[in-house]
Amino acid sequence: MRLIFIAFAISLLGSGSAFADGHAAKFPNGSCAGPEGEVSGSAITGCGYAGESGFYVKPDANMFGANLAGMDLSGAKLKDVNFWDANLSGAGLSGAELAAGNFYNANLTGVDFSGADLSKANLWGANLEGATLTGANLSGAFGNDNTICPNGKGWGQEGSDCGF
Repeated sequence: MRLIFIAFAISLLGSGSAFADGHAAKFPNGSCAGPEGEVSGSAITGCGYAGESGFYVKPDANMFGANLAGMDLSGAKLKDVNFWDANLSGAGLSGAELAAGNFYNANLTGVDFSGADLSKANLWGANLEGATLTGANLSGAFGNDNTICPNGKGWGQEGSDCGF
């Protein structure tokens, strides 16, 4: 019996489709209603599980403290998501919908935000050093003196390049 369980566990780990709650909806083809929602065919929805992280990418998700470093979430539907204390360093978020997101104290070093919608995003204390903001919508986004801009300067410092 133990051998059967071990073989089953190894097959799940090797398949790349085992998730914390047993669902296999992989980003970007999952339901934006959540892991139980329906999706027709192979539609690209911008929602689903973020790799093996166990976090489900969808609008209004709570990703507090999530480690999504280096993941490609380009085009993700992440409007109004809580990324408080999350690690997104090196992640690909080009073209992502991140409006009204909470990035308080998030590690955003080296993130590709090109063409992303960051309108009304809370970037208080976020570290954006090395991030790409080309073509990003930053209208209404805000930071504070602890926010580090892509060029490594503080949000309120002369010569900072945050763009908001």
